[in-house]
Amino acid sequence: MQKTKCKSYLIVSFIVAMLLSGCASNAPSTLFTNIIEDVVSGDTEYSHENALPDSFPGDVPIYPDVVIERSGIAEGMYSLVCYSDEADLLDEITAYYKETLADDGWEIEDVFNLVHEDGLSLTFIKDRRVVGVILYRNGRNGVTHLISVMEPSQ
Repeated sequence: MQKTKCKSYLIVSFIVAMLLSGCASNAPSTLFTNIIEDVVSGDTEYSHENALPDSFPGDVPIYPDVVIERSGIAEGMYSLVCYSDEADLLDEITAYYKETLADDGWEIEDVFNLVHEDGLSLTFIKDRRVVGVILYRNGRNGVTHLISVMEPSQ
């Protein structure tokens, strides 16, 4: 396994994802700002492995049969880039995340349609943790899943 230290990868990917979803026009909440500040101080290990990190939170579901392309871990943050081969199942995949996260106690905070993509962004909150799920149809006739989990330090 080849890992590279890349402190800003996860933060930048999360912010870019939020910009794509159009939520940058909304003022960030104090909770979101505090979590970002907690995460900025951590080291990130970025891996090209196609596996779910062992420490990935168990209450954050991953759609069945996705292919994990990349994963990243930082103090207080996890990030996955995945895809599935069924572009026509975007609505079903969206419903899966909404239902299974709600079943695990996550409250949906926001849903945004992506401005320049055929997809959407979902934000969930549980306790002081935040999950962002961005889904969009990709050029491979599939759906890309960008999943970020942010946890504040204790």
